[in-house]
Amino acid sequence: MEGRRRPGRFPMTAAQEHFTRYEALARRIGIDALRKIVPCPGQVMPALAAGDEHLNTIPLGYWDKAAGMPSALERPKCPRCGQVILTRPTPPARNPNRLSFAAPWLPEVANGLSLSDRVCVLKHVATHHMVAKVAP
Repeated sequence: MEGRRRPGRFPMTAAQEHFTRYEALARRIGIDALRKIVPCPGQVMPALAAGDEHLNTIPLGYWDKAAGMPSALERPKCPRCGQVILTRPTPPARNPNRLSFAAPWLPEVANGLSLSDRVCVLKHVATHHMVAKVAP
């Protein structure tokens, strides 16, 4: 990472790098499409107003489901012990239980994104693109 920075420039902070990365991903996938699948949109503004800048008061399971991770009931189970087998997010075409928000996660758009990247891009859109602009 250090080798990529131009000499004479101030290095970006971690927050700036995070913002830059997820802003680029959100634009590539489509901000409007992502806005439609943010879980609990009615809870975003109250959480931000209460000081929860990372939206951690909204349960992670909601973000995971919106990001394409099937619920524990939908995941395969081990035939011997019955435990849930942890898997990567199921592509929309193979998961009939998915809701209608599959479009942003199609392989040609979001190929190679981990579940954490998907959750981060959703939280980025919720915090930076769903906030109502208040006139000064």
